[in-house]
Amino acid sequence: MTAAFEPSQVQRRALAALATYTTLTLGFMAELKVGTRRQLGAELATLERKGWIGSTTQAPLVSGVKRLPFLFWLTPRGAQAFAALPEGFEARGASMRLDTMREIEHRLGIVAVHMGLRLWAAEAGLPVPWFVSDFDPRASMLHKATTMTFGGLGRFQPDGIGAVETAPGEARLFVLEVERGGAQGRLQTFRRKLPYLRELCERHLIEREYQSRFGVRFLVVFATANMRERALRLWPEPEAAVWQRFFVKDLAELKPDFNGGWWKPGRERGPLFPL
Repeated sequence: MTAAFEPSQVQRRALAALATYTTLTLGFMAELKVGTRRQLGAELATLERKGWIGSTTQAPLVSGVKRLPFLFWLTPRGAQAFAALPEGFEARGASMRLDTMREIEHRLGIVAVHMGLRLWAAEAGLPVPWFVSDFDPRASMLHKATTMTFGGLGRFQPDGIGAVETAPGEARLFVLEVERGGAQGRLQTFRRKLPYLRELCERHLIEREYQSRFGVRFLVVFATANMRERALRLWPEPEAAVWQRFFVKDLAELKPDFNGGWWKPGRERGPLFPL
């Protein structure tokens, strides 16, 4: 009789991380202190043979030059096995399909923000009761998991939406947009999106959808400092009161202080969540 498989501590941490973030790289797992890169290679290979996780078969190339890291995710079988562990929680595995390099890079940007948020919140002793990304496995076949519908404004599908509990019973809502702008770092799509985001903010539609008593913060994270600087320079009416609820960074600015140093469109800087 074959003994039941008992995952190691590294494997348990890997399963928990994948259940939380959906898609991870070896670098992300090392940053989360799941294990060292040397440990992870063998430990993840065992989980993949068990059918508990999936991975890209080869690191994909971008434009034939830039090689992206290997990606890992939790399978439906792995989600079921993880939920049965004493420390497990309900998660949903995925049959991952990533069609374009742009989609991969965009997804990794969302994960980087999600990780930065949770690592900072854990250090500050603040709960993150929930976070949903647009590629969450719970999404339907027709709509992304973050989809909201607002009458004449149609569907809003942010890259992420979640909350941080800055005090007992005070969950602060936020939505996330990660802007990569393609290979050239273009801002046309973002600039077309701004009037729509402004109207959502002015009409308080998102906080009503989620019945939030504390408003909503709009996080806009750009792929590069150059994109972030150009976006701030071109921002329409940057001193308007509505933009005070918008917080801007580039991916490199998420470290070492996730909460501090967020730009407002009017160029002042400050914390995302004053504590």
